[in-house]
Amino acid sequence: MTVDKSPEKIQKMFDTISDKYDFMNNIMSFGTHFLIKKDCVNQLKSGEKILDLCCGTGDLTRILKEKHPNAEIFGVDFSEKMLEIAKRKAPTLPSPVGRVSERQEGVKYLQSNITNLPFEDNSFDIITIGFGLRNIENFDDALSEIYRVLKKDGQFMHLDFGEKNFLNKMFDKIILNLVNIFMKNNEAYSYLVKSKQEFFAPDELIKIFEQKEFKFLKRKDYFLGAISCQIMGK
Repeated sequence: MTVDKSPEKIQKMFDTISDKYDFMNNIMSFGTHFLIKKDCVNQLKSGEKILDLCCGTGDLTRILKEKHPNAEIFGVDFSEKMLEIAKRKAPTLPSPVGRVSERQEGVKYLQSNITNLPFEDNSFDIITIGFGLRNIENFDDALSEIYRVLKKDGQFMHLDFGEKNFLNKMFDKIILNLVNIFMKNNEAYSYLVKSKQEFFAPDELIKIFEQKEFKFLKRKDYFLGAISCQIMGK
C-alpha cells in the first residue's frame, strides 16, 4: 500500500468532506448504495447487540436498526464531523399529534479508533463495516479487535469495492469527473480512488480473514463483482 493512511490524516480528511459525503455517495452510486447495504444486512442473522464500524454518517447503522428494531446498536467512527451528521440523521419514533417526535432508542454513536475499541470481549452478535476497512492504517490490529469483541457464533460483515474489473475502473473515472464538478478540493476523493485500487480483492480478503481465525460463511457480489460483501463467522 502506498497511500498515506495515518490516523491523523484520515480523521482530518473525513471531517473535511463530511458535509458533502452523503451527496457525493448518492450521485456517484445513483442511489444504489442504499439497496446494496439493505441486501447485505438481509443476509445476516438476527442479533441483540450490533456494532457498525467506520459508520460515517450512519446509513448502514440506520438500516441495521430498521432490520433489528429491538437490538442495541452502536455506530463507531473516527471522524467527529461524520458522527455529528449521523446523530442528526438518526431516525425518530412516530409521535402523537401535537407532540414532538423523540429520537429512536437503541442507537448509540461513539467516536473511537477501530484498533482500540471500548468494548469487552465477546460483546456483539453482529459487527459490520462498510467501505471503511481499507482506510485503516493498522489493518491487522483492526481485525484483531473485531474478532475480540465478536461473540462466538457471531457474524462479521465486510462490504466494499470488489473485483478490479472494467466496471470498477469505470467507477473510478466517474468519481473523479463528478468530484471535479461538485467539489472544490478533490484530494480526498483522489485518495479514496487510490485506496480502493490498492486494496485486496475479495478472494484475498477472505484468506486474510481466515488467517485471523474468522470462518467463511457467505459472499455476495453486486455489479459483476465490482462491489462485494463477505460474511464471516467466529
